[in-house]
Amino acid sequence: MALTGVLAVLFLLTFRPYPAFGATAEQSYNEGMRYFQETHQWYEAIHSFKDAVEADPNYWQAHEALAKAYEKVGNKAKAIEAAETSLTLHPDNSELQKLFSEWRLDTPDINAPKPPVPSARRSPYQIEVMGGIAFNNRNPGAGLSCGVRGIYLMGPRWGIGGSLDFQSIFNSSQTVIDDGSSGTGRIDLNTSNTYYAFDLLATVEYSLTENTDLAPYAVGGLGFSRPGSSGSTTIDSKNPSYPSSTTNFSGGGDIFGMAQAGLGVAYTSPDDMTFFLECKANMILTANIYVFFPINVGIQFTP
Repeated sequence: MALTGVLAVLFLLTFRPYPAFGATAEQSYNEGMRYFQETHQWYEAIHSFKDAVEADPNYWQAHEALAKAYEKVGNKAKAIEAAETSLTLHPDNSELQKLFSEWRLDTPDINAPKPPVPSARRSPYQIEVMGGIAFNNRNPGAGLSCGVRGIYLMGPRWGIGGSLDFQSIFNSSQTVIDDGSSGTGRIDLNTSNTYYAFDLLATVEYSLTENTDLAPYAVGGLGFSRPGSSGSTTIDSKNPSYPSSTTNFSGGGDIFGMAQAGLGVAYTSPDDMTFFLECKANMILTANIYVFFPINVGIQFTP
């Protein structure tokens, strides 16, 4: 099979879109069962089962599944509550009756502090803010890197979005010169190379399984940038007839294309906050190629 064919098959096997908002109780229930049975993403399953019972409070199967998902994350009190609701709606469920009795025996104090529970309804929109340090291939030195990303999740692992990035590389050089008569002077050249970029991204999102805290994280895409430079030149003269001076300069830039790729790791807490570390390469496509290497730490959250 051709390489493109293999990639297409892998994409179709991996990609699973989120149901549209307003999904029926049955659609949310089926989605939750996929998370529960296939990928063991318990918190995602809880989200889906809660959507199902919100859409249909009499859906006893969804209450039962919600109880089992809560039990998987160690929240016995919520599991007992959901099981009790399911048994009220459908008492002839011997399997759940047995589990309910066992959970009650294992949980003498159901009012004890409970683990965090995810919010009732997911949003496919997520925001990331990040900051770090950056390097480039043109000048020695380091600088600042910061940015913000907005992502629309297309599935548990895939999304599209855009980002605004700012990076600045600072460097300085010192040159000793002969000032023309009674000694030597010095020129200090202090510059910074910066670029502003807007990126259109395809993201590969973190994928958490039952016993995984840290998970892969990747970003990539194309965009546009506006590079520029600024700084100052200082002449420190030893000759009174050749006065010292400082000259500031600033140069703009045109709009250039840029490409971006990066890898990292992410950790998602039980309340769905994601912390990540990423290393990227941003190539500015000009006659003199700039490649910025920002190392960012950030946090992702749902607005």
